[in-house]
Amino acid sequence: MEDGHKVKNFRGRHFLSMDSKGRVSVPSQFREALVNRNGGTRLILATPFDRCVCGYPPEEWEIISENAAQLPQTDPNVKKFNRHFISSMVEVECDGQGRILIPPSLREWAGINGGQVVFLGLTTKMEIWDRARFDAEMEVEDSGSVEEAITRLGGRI
Repeated sequence: MEDGHKVKNFRGRHFLSMDSKGRVSVPSQFREALVNRNGGTRLILATPFDRCVCGYPPEEWEIISENAAQLPQTDPNVKKFNRHFISSMVEVECDGQGRILIPPSLREWAGINGGQVVFLGLTTKMEIWDRARFDAEMEVEDSGSVEEAITRLGGRI
């Protein structure tokens, strides 16, 4: 519990090791948020257009799926989105040790070959990155675009 409230959001950066079979421990704070959100440790994994794996609580994935179904299905960009992102969805559950198995196809997309990974807590979802790829991504981050995003949020950060 945090300040008397149940943690329901994913927060922070967590650096962990993945084993050779593609299993990695979900950070305990993230598991707690999953339990507090849906009473279990199920997680929906998918590949966004960034080279990482996204993890969503089932209820968040339902919102994404419903929104995607409302898009014009004959639009070429919608087709591309559905074929890449929606079709990549895999449901996983934490094992007794708090680990998930990231399927080979998702690991391949994200360039995760075992070793060090980074879990990013992004409020309603998480991202899982290969550590080296994440570090490289952060080095090339355009600080101007970050500042612009903060300004759009009303500068409340």
